[in-house]
Amino acid sequence: MPAARSIKLVSLLSVAALLLVGCGPRFRTHRVVEIPTSAPVDVTIKTNNGDIDIAPHPAGLTGWAQGQIETGAIDPTAILVVVELAGNDLDRLESVDVAPVISDAGELTLEIDWPGGKAGWFERASFSVRVADPMASIDVQSGNGDVIVSDLDGDAKVRSGNGDLVIRGLTGELIASTGNGDVVLLLADDADDKLDIRSGNGDLVIATASPTTAGFDIRSGNGDILIKHATGNFTGGFSKKIDAAEGMPTHTIRTGNGDIVVDVADSDDG
Repeated sequence: MPAARSIKLVSLLSVAALLLVGCGPRFRTHRVVEIPTSAPVDVTIKTNNGDIDIAPHPAGLTGWAQGQIETGAIDPTAILVVVELAGNDLDRLESVDVAPVISDAGELTLEIDWPGGKAGWFERASFSVRVADPMASIDVQSGNGDVIVSDLDGDAKVRSGNGDLVIRGLTGELIASTGNGDVVLLLADDADDKLDIRSGNGDLVIATASPTTAGFDIRSGNGDILIKHATGNFTGGFSKKIDAAEGMPTHTIRTGNGDIVVDVADSDDG
């Protein structure tokens, strides 16, 4: 395994807020980390409990990450990481270590080092990340939380134990799975790599604005599946097989309990 080296944090901001709510964590703190890069960097993000949002520059920050940094202050050649930590013990949140590590092979790992080695009750860490290189490959995983991936051209592994997945504008190979949640995949027009999508319990929606030659392997244990604007040969858990021209991809689509609807692109489309 290649040696790892810590990356200097050129910007670090921590802001604490008291949440006046009756249920859930009482405190939130935010950390902003800017990581300079001189070469393409693949990104791995892991959180046991929290949401993940990753996109290339110049996509703006959304949701809770808005307002944590001024847009004009962002270096478009750096990787921007905004972390939201939530919990009931402010001292624990303030002592959390957010220290990105990049290996000599050019792989950036973003994880949270909680006091005692693990998150406590109601504690969570969410990430909003903007990468400098849209060709970067990503591996993102949440044990409990939603994941949003937008407009990346590299290969992607996207997983959640319990949460929805929204993936849009991807052109590379995709492996995506959630134990419990819906998956919405909005493909780029030039997507042509294999797509492997799984949900243990949830609906799956795959759509593109024009016909795509990407191959699908899509399965839900319990949920409906909708595929829009597809071309190719279809086999799987439904009664009708749709043949396309030789050389077109083969798609496998199955659900243990639910409807499957395939909107096949007409030959005149595009």
